Amino acid sequence: MSVASGHFLHAKSLHLEGRLPEAESIYLQLLEQNPGDVECLHHLGLLHADTNRLDTGIQLIRVAIGIEGPKPWLCRNLGIVLERCGDRRGAIGCYRQALLEAPTDHDLCVALATLLTLEERHAEAADIWRTAVESALWNSPEERRCRAALADALTLAGDRAAAIDQYTLLLTRDPDNVEALFHRAVAYMQESKREEAIAGFQRTLALDSGHARAANNLGVLEQLGRNYESAIGYYRAAIRRDPAYEAAIYNLGSAWQESNHAKNAICVYRKVLKRRPDHSAAWTNLGNAWLACNQTQTASDCYRKTLELTPSEPAAEWNLGISSLLRGELADGWNGYERRFEVKGATPRRPFSAPLWKGESLAGKSLLFHAEQGLGDTLQFIRYARLFAAQGAEVHVECQAALLPLLNGMEGVQQWHAAAGPGIDHLPPTDYQLPMLSAPAVVNTTLSSIPSPDGYLRAPERERRRWAKWLGPRNRRRRVGICWAGNPNHKNDKNRSIPSDLLAALDGISEVDWINLQKGHPLPGSLELWNAARELRNFADTAGLIENLDLVVSVDTSVAHLAGALGKPVWVLLPFAPDWRWMLDRPDSPWYSGARLFRQSEPGDWRPVLDRVAHEVRATAQ
Repeated sequence: MSVASGHFLHAKSLHLEGRLPEAESIYLQLLEQNPGDVECLHHLGLLHADTNRLDTGIQLIRVAIGIEGPKPWLCRNLGIVLERCGDRRGAIGCYRQALLEAPTDHDLCVALATLLTLEERHAEAADIWRTAVESALWNSPEERRCRAALADALTLAGDRAAAIDQYTLLLTRDPDNVEALFHRAVAYMQESKREEAIAGFQRTLALDSGHARAANNLGVLEQLGRNYESAIGYYRAAIRRDPAYEAAIYNLGSAWQESNHAKNAICVYRKVLKRRPDHSAAWTNLGNAWLACNQTQTASDCYRKTLELTPSEPAAEWNLGISSLLRGELADGWNGYERRFEVKGATPRRPFSAPLWKGESLAGKSLLFHAEQGLGDTLQFIRYARLFAAQGAEVHVECQAALLPLLNGMEGVQQWHAAAGPGIDHLPPTDYQLPMLSAPAVVNTTLSSIPSPDGYLRAPERERRRWAKWLGPRNRRRRVGICWAGNPNHKNDKNRSIPSDLLAALDGISEVDWINLQKGHPLPGSLELWNAARELRNFADTAGLIENLDLVVSVDTSVAHLAGALGKPVWVLLPFAPDWRWMLDRPDSPWYSGARLFRQSEPGDWRPVLDRVAHEVRATAQ
């Protein structure tokens, strides 16, 4: 052994013992004698890093690499120092370089995969974790740890099927591995495999009764299935296990709100906001809960608080617009309502090449006026087509195919097109395009300028005559059409539809023949009806029948809008918290001059509403 080698080994020993100043002195002496001594440069660099001189430590190791080349041991240690400096990307580069010559080095794989995970480069991390698994001793604690990390990376990379396979492999060897059970259940949940996810979370709770996240996730699954009582129970269980579990508290408020317990939701959201006043989503949902209580001004204050925290947040501006519309403040309301396309989960604007019409002159121009929401919305807002035609536009309308037999006789429309999903290839080129529910905003509609409130549609003559014959000669009894339920897939159907057994309140009114307009529901045994619904083929048919009736009584669904658009008397039965178009408190509607509004005074309580309808029907029939 040479003298220099002896001195170097002595310096290394001092370095390992923590006698750093002595070790550094020897390294420096050796480098004075041989400035290109790679080992001295390398270890002096490590010593500088150990004494928080990271920059010079990095420089020294890089000099060593410049002399010796990118050897694995040099690149590995440079990566370690770069990682300590916070330079994750630089460290990743060093670890990858080291792996080129040592591709199965387990510690290198773990270091690299860990950094890639921290950088959220999950697909790359999964590849390296797989090598780490293969380079570990089979079924050792380290192999199981790396396999769990591989499964987690696969989940985060979106390859949940592969993640489930890895978790399952872990569980075949260790069936009571709580974290593997939990994370596999999360992957099942993300894959919409509800039953497997529930079983996994329940097994997690059986093994670890204090697992708050498993209880919370069971609550989420039950809420998605509209099993609100069960969901609330799980959220409460999660909160008992972890009283500071913010997500569970917030979710509890959401479950109360969805199950029509707005006051309970308000209490819970206030707890969330007491803990975290900057929780913008909680402010929005608190506003929604107040809106469900018809407290529009308080709701608006909450939405404004959201906007202070997250300026221009679409849901807050949209809900703020709805609050204004409910108060009849249309000018403010339309502005916020235009944010509806940007709300999470909403259908985005369609990719038309034609620009959105914003009020430019329509003289000599073509305009595509297209449906965007439900059948009732189209029936309500199709009235604007004639307004645009009167301004000189060539109006093209795209709407639901079910409405075309009725609407295609409407004046002012050049051409009708059946909607074919979000695609636009079936539509002609036009100068402008406009979604139907944007029309009021563009033309600055106010309560006093709503077009054609007395009616703007007519049933085809053939259908009017067919139903006149079906109904037979008139007598002194009033003919009243009734529709008690809407689309069961509508997000608010549980609030706006009436259980058929409650219709008994309308039975026995001798002055009235009740005509069934309700499609898709069995006849109620509680009310004697003429069953016209079984012969209704389309909306033109329904319009022909309605034009032969004296009155329509309907919940908030397309039948109500159809009756209003035909100019017929229509009594609309509304839930406590109505849709924005019916506003609050008033008994009439500026959209339909023939409409009377019968409102719930308490959420979910239809009996008093039907009692009032029965009283009014008797009074008007005499």
